[in-house]
Amino acid sequence: ENLNPLVVLNLFKRIPAEDVPLLLMNPEAGKPSDLILTRLLVPPLCIRPSVVSDLKSGTNEDDLTMKLTEIIFLNDVIKKHRISGAKTQMIMEDWDFLQLQCALYINSELSGIPLNMAPKKWTRGFVQRLKGKQGRFRGNLSGKRVDFSGRTVISPDPNLRIDEVAVPVHVAKILTFPEKVSDHSAAQFFVLNSVFYIIFWFLKYGNREKMAQELKYGDIVERHLIDGDVVLFNRQPSLHKLSIMAHL
Repeated sequence: ENLNPLVVLNLFKRIPAEDVPLLLMNPEAGKPSDLILTRLLVPPLCIRPSVVSDLKSGTNEDDLTMKLTEIIFLNDVIKKHRISGAKTQMIMEDWDFLQLQCALYINSELSGIPLNMAPKKWTRGFVQRLKGKQGRFRGNLSGKRVDFSGRTVISPDPNLRIDEVAVPVHVAKILTFPEKVSDHSAAQFFVLNSVFYIIFWFLKYGNREKMAQELKYGDIVERHLIDGDVVLFNRQPSLHKLSIMAHL
C-alpha cells in the first residue's frame, strides 16, 4: 500500500491519547499528527529582503520568497485541476511536485531527486542558512566581530606559571583594558607611557603630561595589557563556547 502523507496523517490522528506516552511523547506538548507538516510558516520580510537590481529595472527577490511563490502557485494549480475534473494521475504529479518544493524550501540540498523534477537553479533553503562556516550559528552567533579582541599565537614558556600564556607585545599594546582611576601615580604612569585613550580623549596627538596631571578619581583609563591580567583565550576553530578558556 502506498502510504502517502494524507494516509499517514489520518493514521496518526486515530492514535488514542492514552497510547501517546508509549511513543515516548508528551500528549500535552504534542501529538503524533503534529509530526506531519500541514502548514508552512512564512518568515517576515526582514528574513528574506528584496534586493534592488542595478542591471535591470525591478528587484531581485530572495530565494525563500521565490520558493514560497512556487508553493502558492502549485497549490492554485492543484485546486484548478480538481475543480476542472483533471485526471487523478495529473493531480498526483502536481501533489508530488508540491511536496518536493516544500522539502527544498527547508533543505535545498536534497539527494535522490528524479531528473525530470530536479530544480534548474540552486537555491538556499533554511538548512543552508544555518549550517556550515558561513551559517547563522558559526558565522554570526559563535564568532561575532567585536571590540577589544584580537587574534594571535599564544605560547607557553618555561619561565611562565602553569596558568599563564605569553602574548606578543604588538597585540598587548593594541588590546586595551578600561580601568577606573583609583591610584593616581599608577594611572599617571599609564597615561605617560602606554595608554591610548582617557574616556574619549585621544592621546596620540594630545599633551600626555598635561592630561596626566588633570586625571581625577573615577576617570576611565584605557590601558594596555600588563602581566597578571585575566584574559579570555579561544582556541580556533571555535565551534562552540567550550573553546574559550581564561588565562592570566
